[in-house]
Amino acid sequence: MNIRGVHRRGHQRVHRRVTAALAATAIAVGGLGVGVGPASAVTPPTIPYEPPALDDGGVRSPMIPPSAWSGIEHGIGRLAGKDLGLDALDDRECTAITAIHVPGTGETNEQRDPDVPHGRVVSGLGHDLAAEFGDDVRNLYLPYTSDAFLTASYAESAPRGQEALTRLVDAVAAACPTTGLVFTGYSQGADIVGGWVADALAGRTDAAGVPLVDRVVAVALFGNPRRGADVAVAHGTAAADSTGILGPREGTWGVLGDRIFDSCNDGDLWCDSTPGMREIAPAVMSASFAPKDAAAARAVIEDAVGSGALADPEIREALGALLEFLIDGSSDHLQYEAELDGAPSARAEAAAFLGAKIGPAVASA
Repeated sequence: MNIRGVHRRGHQRVHRRVTAALAATAIAVGGLGVGVGPASAVTPPTIPYEPPALDDGGVRSPMIPPSAWSGIEHGIGRLAGKDLGLDALDDRECTAITAIHVPGTGETNEQRDPDVPHGRVVSGLGHDLAAEFGDDVRNLYLPYTSDAFLTASYAESAPRGQEALTRLVDAVAAACPTTGLVFTGYSQGADIVGGWVADALAGRTDAAGVPLVDRVVAVALFGNPRRGADVAVAHGTAAADSTGILGPREGTWGVLGDRIFDSCNDGDLWCDSTPGMREIAPAVMSASFAPKDAAAARAVIEDAVGSGALADPEIREALGALLEFLIDGSSDHLQYEAELDGAPSARAEAAAFLGAKIGPAVASA
């Protein structure tokens, strides 16, 4: 992990088959010793993977969750002598603002290059900030497990993500002692950002002893599973007092209250939940739904909610709705870059919110 400290204004069998195919393809066309014809005849895949850009400035999320092939990327990357994950952070000059974007579940893995955009919504915001502020803002994208049930449970993935975010922030803060910090997070990424902010509010400091909370310029969250009412801007089609499925964190945003943007869509169970959903969510989030773990996952859920609880119609309805949401997805959880009910998109509103906070910070740098 390298940052130059000079300030400047600027996813049992199918899994194995998939990963084996990815490995064989990457080795064959990547020129790592398998003779299947000239490597120049095929465009080699990038290891680690770099998602294609979209017309709106964001990037496309992969169809296969990156956690499924993280190990393959790691192995191939090591064979190729590449730095991976946080170790691949480019050596660049410091900027007035460092924006750290945390993708949601299934949008990144631990091998990703933090300087390469990843994740819906947050990659688009990175593009927007670069367009408005140019070299005054450096955009970084957190590489972390980003799983929930496939290779690890959500309850395992999110803490790993927060640990990775802490490492990244500590490195940035130490190398660039005057850079302001901006955070964006979508879905699991919003949970991770919220956890880091809670630590900062509890007194975490940088290497020089300066409270990190003093360096936070702004935060934008989307589909936040710990959404509560204590935000500067509660945006979206959900009610302003909607509650995340994991329940709000203890305490408040404190001195950062006027620097928090939190967007939630009506029907997005991640941030707009019912009491029944919040009762069973901790059990579901601690279970892995990988085939080899299916029996254990069911036992975890049944033990947590209790066999008697399933006789409660509200609990049964909540469990059914939550499992459907997790398995089939929910369009309401994906619509943060689209205009809804005639209102500007959450991404556009967040870009304006962040811009209003970043502008003065850049001007005074």
